[in-house]
Formats: sequence, C-alpha cells, structure tokens
Amino acid sequence: EGRETTIIDGNNIGRVVNMVGSESILSNFTIQNGTGSETVPGSGIYASGSAILDNLIIKNNSNTLGNGSVMLEGSTILKNSLIINNNDVGVVCNGAVSTISNVTISNNSLAGIELKSLGSNNSHPILVNSIVYANADNNNIQFNSGGGNAIDISYSLIQEGQDSITTYTNDTLNWGTGNIDVDPLFADTASGD
Repeated sequence: EGRETTIIDGNNIGRVVNMVGSESILSNFTIQNGTGSETVPGSGIYASGSAILDNLIIKNNSNTLGNGSVMLEGSTILKNSLIINNNDVGVVCNGAVSTISNVTISNNSLAGIELKSLGSNNSHPILVNSIVYANADNNNIQFNSGGGNAIDISYSLIQEGQDSITTYTNDTLNWGTGNIDVDPLFADTASGD
C-alpha cells in the first residue's frame, strides 16, 4: 500500500497526529480532515523533538489563527511530502530548526510556510528542493512580525521569488543558489489534465 491509499482520517474532530519527543518516524500515509484551534496547533500533524515525517500527503485539514496544518518544533525533518488544500498555513515552524526537503506546499488558504518564535527560540529551517506555490494569501513564506527568525532556501521554486518574502527586524532570508519562480504547471492527470 502507498500513501494515497493508507489514510489516517481525523473526521474533523481534532488533531490527527501528535508526535512529541525523540526520534519518532511517520511515513507513507495520507493525513486528512484534522481540526485545530488556538490551543491545538498543527491540525494535521504536531511534531517536535527529532521527529521525521516522510512520504506523506497532508490535506484537507483546518485550523485557526495561523496555527498550521503542520506544526514543527525542535529539529524535525519533513521530506518527500505534499502539503496541499489545507484551510490555514501549510507548515508553521515554531522555534524550529527543521529541514524541509522535496516537499510541495500548495493551495493552502494562508501562507505556505510561516516562521514563529517559541519563547526565546527562533525558527531557522532549511528549505531545499521544494515547491511553495499558489497559497491563497500570496504569502508563500511569511515571517512572524516578532523578528529574529531565519530561513535558508536553495534549489526551490518559490512563487514570485525572493521579492515576495517580507522580513522584519533581525530576520534573515538566505536566498541560496538554484531557486526559481516560474509556474510549476501542476497537472491533474485523474481529470485528464
């Protein structure tokens, strides 16, 4: 079975997956229909510590106040995944030093990625070989206004490129090599596209 057919469904009654602590691994699932709130961040997945999220489809989750469909804290790794069609921010890095690689973040109702501080811990994720495109508020990567966060981006497709990302006092945008800002021309083969 693959991630398309192995589904963990939250049935719109709460967060779908909660991963706290050491080196937990979640791989080869669809995570869908989770709900969150101000006190329940990460409606699809909340992951902290050294969690690894691999080969997932995270879709159709809802949250409020920018608390994200995926909430990453600590040194989590998110790779080879789709974060699509969620009703909130796709991925929130909350004081996280995460690695996000080979991930498509698209068609979410708020930002694709939002960087927040957790107490005195600022976020500083690495984004590589990924697509962040067509998120509804046109803030594909958003820094929280508190300042002090950073992101390293390389070999990725970011809609409207470097100029579309607003930084605040003490924020750092490390725009590496190999980034582009062209339309990825997503296809829907199931519908004949």
